[in-house]
Amino acid sequence: MRHQHDEGIKTRQSSRLIIVNDQGQLLLFLYHDEHQEPFWATAGGELKAGESYIDAAKRELYEETGLELEIGDLLKERDEIYPVARSFPARWLEQYYLVLCPDNAEVYAGNGRKRRKILSKNGGGGAWPKCQN
Repeated sequence: MRHQHDEGIKTRQSSRLIIVNDQGQLLLFLYHDEHQEPFWATAGGELKAGESYIDAAKRELYEETGLELEIGDLLKERDEIYPVARSFPARWLEQYYLVLCPDNAEVYAGNGRKRRKILSKNGGGGAWPKCQN
């Protein structure tokens, strides 16, 4: 759905990643946002100046998970207005890409210069819930 552009609303572009392992499980991260209750979402983020959606997808994949995998098919395009993390509402133009992740891959959550492993028996800040057909 396309929204009428309001002068007061900034347009932002974002690449999102549908990271699926060999068991058909989807990697999600638990986000804390002052605008709503904590929520689960896919990895990804905003494009930098001059960056393509694919280049942003590759960068975000590495920054948020430590993975260097092939960015697969474009699965969905989304055009919505919503606020994110201490910002005013913006029009978000998002592209969602498939990333196939081997079961033996080690996934880390970025935290500045430190990286912490998030996939463990207790799950940490990430989870691999089973995808439903």
